[in-house]
Amino acid sequence: MMEQSILNGRMLTGGAGDRDLYNTQLLYFTSSSISEKDERIYMICDKGGNPNVMVKNLLTGEERFLTENKKGILKSYVYFDGTSGQGLGKASVCLDSKRDMVYFIQDDKICKADLTGTVTVLNTVPEGRMTAFTHASSDGKYLCVPMTDGRCLDFDPETEGSGLDKRPVYDIDGRVQEENLNSYLCVYDTHTGDMVYEKVVEKCWITHVQFHSQNSDLIMYNHEWASF
Repeated sequence: MMEQSILNGRMLTGGAGDRDLYNTQLLYFTSSSISEKDERIYMICDKGGNPNVMVKNLLTGEERFLTENKKGILKSYVYFDGTSGQGLGKASVCLDSKRDMVYFIQDDKICKADLTGTVTVLNTVPEGRMTAFTHASSDGKYLCVPMTDGRCLDFDPETEGSGLDKRPVYDIDGRVQEENLNSYLCVYDTHTGDMVYEKVVEKCWITHVQFHSQNSDLIMYNHEWASF
């Protein structure tokens, strides 16, 4: 029989003399990783070599992937050493737990996937922008994608990065201030994919957003690693 456990963010599976170790992680804490009735858990898993969104039925133990990313990790906030314009945006994955709808960025496409794994492209990320952690409104109507002028993370992780996450050695927000870079709160209709709102926040580096739980007209956002 197959044995399975999740320990310290890693999933260990094995059977018939075969063992395989791969990384799993829950979604960012502003989004639930559990469906509304606690029946399913959503994770990001790199089994097979590339990160993808996996759902596990907590009642039956059944697991399956909802995405088919084969291009590695998209460069974004936190994932500084990813590839620009290519791969799964690990920071972009968020869940509408009431409707079992997962939102994510693949390459330059803003997408959603339902429980069957049917993927719909909603819109695209404008060229020259860097994305971060997204959030879906509790009523299921909107998705907020925070973006910043891509110059903020314009660097070579191998020569200008440090630490395990290869973050830039320079002051990122310092660059934002000195070069007058902007962030953008981009809100999309989750049904039509249309952008319904875009707020330009000047000289600001936004990486986290969250809709008010009872009022989708209100969005909380941060100013990351302020240099002043």
